[in-house]
Amino acid sequence: KYLLGDKAKVDYPCHAYSNLIINRFTGEEYNFIGLYCGSYWSLPIDVRNFANDLKSHIESSGKSVAQMEYVTSLMAEKLSEHTDSLKKYLFIPTSGTKNVMSKLVSAVKALKADRSDIQVSVLGYPEWVTYTDEWQKTFHAVDTYFYSRFFTNPDNPKLEEFNSLYKKWYGEKTLNAAPVFGLLGYDTGMYFIDAMCDAKNDISKIDNNYDGIQSHFNFERTSNWSGYINKSVYIIHYTPSNDIEIEVK
Repeated sequence: KYLLGDKAKVDYPCHAYSNLIINRFTGEEYNFIGLYCGSYWSLPIDVRNFANDLKSHIESSGKSVAQMEYVTSLMAEKLSEHTDSLKKYLFIPTSGTKNVMSKLVSAVKALKADRSDIQVSVLGYPEWVTYTDEWQKTFHAVDTYFYSRFFTNPDNPKLEEFNSLYKKWYGEKTLNAAPVFGLLGYDTGMYFIDAMCDAKNDISKIDNNYDGIQSHFNFERTSNWSGYINKSVYIIHYTPSNDIEIEVK
């Protein structure tokens, strides 16, 4: 008997995200600025723990993280006070809510328009996947990165085909959510049906690497006594050149 879990432990995506920061930014002389909406101690405990985890990973590479607090509004002028000419900056919010996201990316966009002498990027959170329809242009403008267990590339022709068939059969569009449950079921079914067929129903021989429309499957054991866990995490990068770069970790 085998147990497979598609929901990875929380520390897996956090670890992948921390590695992204260390591998992508620490070697390029970036300066890290953590943004706190309110004081640090007013944040929920899980948010503080995640912020501390990122901070400790960055500091383990020999970098430091400056902290900046704001209450209600966040203006480009406030961000500019924390930057110096000819340097690179990575802004890291401590929340993935739409309210925090919209204030941050709007302020960073205005900062980039005013300060051509600096280079800036933004790190976001999985919730930002659900904001892409409205905020995609701004994500590109401010050079945005975020991670997610689920992601659909709008340029994927398979997505267009799925949406067309879904509307044909159910008479409506899929809901804008993360994940889109119709796609989750489709990817899971396509993976297991094909994989089990190829493995002749022996799950121990199943191909554990599959790239679906919204999900990537890469099942691994965490120990000799555990079941299989899907540890795949998408790292999404909205570049200033309007490309969407997708890595699977």
